[in-house]
Amino acid sequence: MGSARGLSFSQKKHPSHIQTNPDQDDAYWEYEYDGRLRLTKAERDNSSDELQKRYTYTYDDGDNMLTKVVYDAVGESTTTTAFEYTNANELTKQTVGGTVTNFTYDKYGRMTAKTQGGYSAAYAYRYSQMLYSVTSDFPGEGTVTYQYGGDLKRRSRTVSGTTTNYNWDAGYSVINEEDSGGDLTMTYIGKLADVSGDDPSSGTWRYYSHDHLGSTRRLRDASKSSLGQYEYTPYGEIYAETGATITNEFTSHAWDDTSDLYFAPYRYYNPSFARWTTPDPVGMIDGPNQYAYVANSPVMGMDFLGTFSLIEFVVVVAIVVVVAVIVASSLIQLRPDRQVRERTIHRAWWQIATLRRPDPNKPGHYIYSGSAVCWEDATRHYETAGDVRRTDPTIISGTGQAYYDKGLRMFNYDANGRTHRYVLPMPKNEGEWKNPLDLVPEEHRDRFRSIWEMYQEGYSMPPIERPCDKPPFYR
Repeated sequence: MGSARGLSFSQKKHPSHIQTNPDQDDAYWEYEYDGRLRLTKAERDNSSDELQKRYTYTYDDGDNMLTKVVYDAVGESTTTTAFEYTNANELTKQTVGGTVTNFTYDKYGRMTAKTQGGYSAAYAYRYSQMLYSVTSDFPGEGTVTYQYGGDLKRRSRTVSGTTTNYNWDAGYSVINEEDSGGDLTMTYIGKLADVSGDDPSSGTWRYYSHDHLGSTRRLRDASKSSLGQYEYTPYGEIYAETGATITNEFTSHAWDDTSDLYFAPYRYYNPSFARWTTPDPVGMIDGPNQYAYVANSPVMGMDFLGTFSLIEFVVVVAIVVVVAVIVASSLIQLRPDRQVRERTIHRAWWQIATLRRPDPNKPGHYIYSGSAVCWEDATRHYETAGDVRRTDPTIISGTGQAYYDKGLRMFNYDANGRTHRYVLPMPKNEGEWKNPLDLVPEEHRDRFRSIWEMYQEGYSMPPIERPCDKPPFYR
């Protein structure tokens, strides 16, 4: 845990210390994590290192949050929230002190209702997972209706008869808002600024400052004077805010105060119970729990679309890149000076191979592999490979295992009989050629005859048919 200004990281490369407003005061947050890098504690201290508020979190093995406890400035717990779930990771109950809120889901895993005492809220959907309406009599909530385009982008929001229409860029950013009559009311300059009014050239500009997650922290006017300041708990609830009201808040998602939900292009997020209201539309890319928010690492991860955590996406991309590099490297010609050292990379068993002397009418040697050449994959499954023919000066090993040495050509086969060749340069002088049989462990040498010896004797040996169910070394 660090205490320096700005941003510092734990040994596991997750933020352990973040200063809230470096240009104003020295208040800061400190964080702790469990072995799976899930956030377990967040503590807000003032510039004198005095505790202001503490949040602790526990989780089950399925990445469902079990408890959230809030502590005051003297370290006494003030609010304990407990959660219960189904085996499908659907939230069924939230208990805050003695107040219980129950949740209901449909067969598609979408949250359709919540009740608390005499209060109730209903959620309706269209286009599979797109929230169409919320009808709620919970305090502070109300009735809201959404409409979507064929591209599933939210096109309008209607509350109490007032409709706001949204126009999008080619990606997933709203560029402006219009009223029901089609008149421009707000223009967005990416995530950097907004301009109110029907004419951006004469409207009022406001500028946003964000943290590392894209959450809005400060709002300023054109003269750089502060219009508002915003601070959040780790999972997106408002910790403190002053000044002007803004739409894009936590991780730049639009806050809907009628439904008490954050809007992402493909889902809605509830910060009070730190999860999405519907399953992940792209499945288990973030893990088996399709409701959990950014793998419970909200200080490091963000989910701009409502489909996957940015930190998880980076991991997936890294895995794909590593796999691609491994596959590509397996097709690269081995350097002669590394052949023996890397001889265990691929294994191919050669029961018999035939070498023909040069045809006086055709250049080079013809080399045929016998019909009983086998290939071993990672599961120790063996397939018969087809014949291979080459017309360049070549010598191959008939020693049974793919040992590499200067001047050898080795063929390796996949399960479909396709050939992966390592083309190794031939020594210019015959005296530099080596007998590949010398590389075979002594206890196996009596089982094989080297094609090198056949080459020296200058004759062709017909293939010997043998079953290919096991490699020769294991007979």
